[in-house]
Amino acid sequence: LRGWEPNNAGTSIYLGVDHDYSEYFPNFHEIWLVDDYIFTEDDFEAFGCDPERIPIIITNYSVPDPTCAPPGKSSIVITSLLSYECNNSWNWYESYASYLEYRDQVMDIFIRRAEEVLPGLSEHIEVRDIGTPHTLERFTLSDGGSWSGFGPSFEESFTRAELHTTPYPNLFLAGSWVGAGGVGGALASGRYAADLVLAND
Repeated sequence: LRGWEPNNAGTSIYLGVDHDYSEYFPNFHEIWLVDDYIFTEDDFEAFGCDPERIPIIITNYSVPDPTCAPPGKSSIVITSLLSYECNNSWNWYESYASYLEYRDQVMDIFIRRAEEVLPGLSEHIEVRDIGTPHTLERFTLSDGGSWSGFGPSFEESFTRAELHTTPYPNLFLAGSWVGAGGVGGALASGRYAADLVLAND
């Protein structure tokens, strides 16, 4: 296991907004803001740690689920792959104050960029918070703030059964570090592990 690398980490900004932005999401709940195309790893290295240029996803969760925010308001999340290593690991090793300063800069930049498609967004924010790769690592112990466990080569190297079983009787594995990562992958992994338990009962 020590030979496998964690998959991508990322950054999410959570906004409680006192404005209904549903008209800007007529038949969907996400807007992808991509200023440049990424064709190669060199392209990603060129602007993968630049909050001004990295692609961002703006999601209005109040569109698929109106109960996410009170009537006339919106629950909006801005997400990107601004990773654990960026800017000397978010200035984490310089000082905690430097980390907080850089974290707030990133939040301001992403909100300003989102205003290109959601006019007046910054004026309507009631609550805001940010989850950086360090946040994820702290609260979930996910190595490097990985959103989805190990990289794809890990899953490709094993069968599904090999991922979920162990050499120990009645010990099964589940979660985003077992097979496909992320929320969907973790749910599918839990279901598969439960099936193994039931089949073994």
